[in-house]
Amino acid sequence: MLKQLRDDEELWCLNSQFDKNWNIRAKAGAPDIPTSDPQYTNAFYFCQQLLQLMKNAYVDLDLEANYQHPICKGWMEQFSRWAGSPMLHHTYEKTRDTFGPLFRNFYERRIRRTKLETS
Repeated sequence: MLKQLRDDEELWCLNSQFDKNWNIRAKAGAPDIPTSDPQYTNAFYFCQQLLQLMKNAYVDLDLEANYQHPICKGWMEQFSRWAGSPMLHHTYEKTRDTFGPLFRNFYERRIRRTKLETS
């Protein structure tokens, strides 16, 4: 996925959304959510892959119980960074019903809420 983000110019709009220290900012006045294809489609499906990765980590690491464990800290911090992306949040809102209620609750309670509190 990192290679895809690096190599696909249509996804470069996400770099400054995922990393607030990114040196190259989006063009002034550029929307947070792309308004035309192929950039919108590429960003949407890339964010959907990130959400699936988050869900897989949630299940595999039992983050419901272990979200505060030091070994999971890096995952939780990365998830919080991604959750701050307007495009990722847009994708989540459009696809949230495709995730089970446990993950949705975790995302909204532990990831999105934490991001909103620290913004």
